[in-house]
Amino acid sequence: MLSLFIILVSCGSIAVECHDCGIRYALNRYEPAISFGGKTLRSEFPWHVALYRKYHTDESPDYICGGSILHPKVILTAAHCIYNETYSAIENATFSVIAGKYYVSWKRKDPGEQRFEVLKIKFPETYVGFTNRYAEDIALLELNAPINITSAIMPVCIDWNSKYLVEQLSTIGTIVGWGLTENNTVSDELLMANLEYIDFIKCRDRISEGFSFFITSDKFCAGVDNGTAVEHGDSGGGLTFPRNTTNNKEQYYLYGIVSVKDVSRNNIAAFTDIRKHLPWLNKTLLSITEPWLFEKSCPPFSPNSFSLEQCNLNGTSVDCNSGAKLGTKARLHCKSSYYTGSPFKLYTEAECSAGLKWLPLPESCLDCGKRYRFNRIQPLVKFKQRTVSEYPWHVALYDKGKRLDDLSAICGGTIIHPKAVITGQEDIYYRYLQRSNFAL
Repeated sequence: MLSLFIILVSCGSIAVECHDCGIRYALNRYEPAISFGGKTLRSEFPWHVALYRKYHTDESPDYICGGSILHPKVILTAAHCIYNETYSAIENATFSVIAGKYYVSWKRKDPGEQRFEVLKIKFPETYVGFTNRYAEDIALLELNAPINITSAIMPVCIDWNSKYLVEQLSTIGTIVGWGLTENNTVSDELLMANLEYIDFIKCRDRISEGFSFFITSDKFCAGVDNGTAVEHGDSGGGLTFPRNTTNNKEQYYLYGIVSVKDVSRNNIAAFTDIRKHLPWLNKTLLSITEPWLFEKSCPPFSPNSFSLEQCNLNGTSVDCNSGAKLGTKARLHCKSSYYTGSPFKLYTEAECSAGLKWLPLPESCLDCGKRYRFNRIQPLVKFKQRTVSEYPWHVALYDKGKRLDDLSAICGGTIIHPKAVITGQEDIYYRYLQRSNFAL
């Protein structure tokens, strides 16, 4: 089982196997069918699913929201899709998911579609809907059976390691859904729209004062000025951005979940920023897909460059000397012959993370003041001749002069930080400060 997990974390998304993710196999050649959105082709967005709800066994389920495949057994959506504001709890209803859906009607079956029941629902404990301005509007749905992953049905990509800033991918993201059209009718066919990413600060400047109340710290905005916008029914869908891989394959990464919309300015919507929820997503996803991990532990710390100060799990102090469970956080002090790299940072922290490893690695404590080689040469003059790298903290300070190659040694110095050297003041201050033309 452990070898399987190692395969999981090496893939672009956490899945049972290393499946492709976020690939649009069909390119849209259709003209927009309506003025504010465009048609999609079947399987063009293979990660998008439809979420349905029913209250009684004798009735057909109603479409309520969209969602994205994260894992063959897990769907990502918005918490408000499954939350009852009146009772501050999950809706007392049966939820179903259809993957590979093009026509939204429950009764109309699409070729290759796959239907599932929602077994469990997980969302942050701090989510309380409108009461807290729809902060933490994110949820995971566990399915009763795994999705059969194909080129037409596959997970979306998630930037688990935060390698790519959304601003570096593209400022234009793509959203799909079966929400209301400009005619105030639910679209039967899956529609798409391209929206411009708007960061937190700029968003607050562009929206109405009332809507700014809902732009919590875990949100960003998206919209365009031509009227294209998300509407009621698009909630839970993912806003994705393309990235070209090394093998010239374009893959789509999910960065936002449709949350709330500014009705007074219908081109702006707020999206839950999943980058703010990666720790929760990772831990919750693992609790669903690999529950055995929570019974395992990270190895105990071995003496190195640091000393263990304390460990805690969910706010409770625990003993790390014999290992630690997933999610345990440790505070470490650098030993006297090491330092953190900052005079203002007295300790470093690590967490027992996915893969049962402490991250970041505690080796962040840096060596200082060590002589790595010892001189075996007899003295030639007043001072002993030193070998290369024997005193690795010592530097030479030069006056660069008027020409690039005109260097004159003026004094020595000592490294106290990767970007700082301490030296004597007198020669530099009185003779050279105005020119500020030095080299190390």
